[in-house]
Amino acid sequence: MDIDAVIERKSHFLIFETKGVGVPVPNGQMYMLQAMYRRGGATMLFIQGKLAPEKAMVWCESGFKNGRVMQDFADTDRLRMHEFVKSWYQFANKVTRI
Repeated sequence: MDIDAVIERKSHFLIFETKGVGVPVPNGQMYMLQAMYRRGGATMLFIQGKLAPEKAMVWCESGFKNGRVMQDFADTDRLRMHEFVKSWYQFANKVTRI
């Protein structure tokens, strides 16, 4: 089990998990990601589409994007993913976790 990418900024974490379109995250890996999210300070970004993002689902930490937690994937593209990561970085850069 692995995590595809992690960005840390001022004790905030943006965790990326990528799969092919329609490929589910295995149960054991999902349990781990859920546990990490529940601890706080982490935003999870699930992306479907290995060559280019086609669908995405996010679980935002408290204080970021109103703590939005998506239950299903929505259509996306590179620009939307770039803007999401940029907005997360701006959030994390302003808020220091203790």
